[in-house]
Amino acid sequence: GHGGIGYSRTLMNLKTRDFEIPGCGGGVYLTTENPELARHLAPESEYLTYRTVDELVDRTRWALVHPDGARAIAERARLRCLRE
Repeated sequence: GHGGIGYSRTLMNLKTRDFEIPGCGGGVYLTTENPELARHLAPESEYLTYRTVDELVDRTRWALVHPDGARAIAERARLRCLRE
């Protein structure tokens, strides 16, 4: 995911996909670091974040190497989305 607005590197907003993807389950949600989203879901516990392309690659590799950990994060997010 990407929480940015247009070409701005500082403006962020919530998008429906920030809840649709975690809510449907099946995979861990990986998106840009976004303070607005962090008010609704717990970063690193219910979804993964990145700030740079290198972090995006590292987080993607982590999820591939640790499928059980990635599934646990995805499941926590799905349950929270369904609950709230």
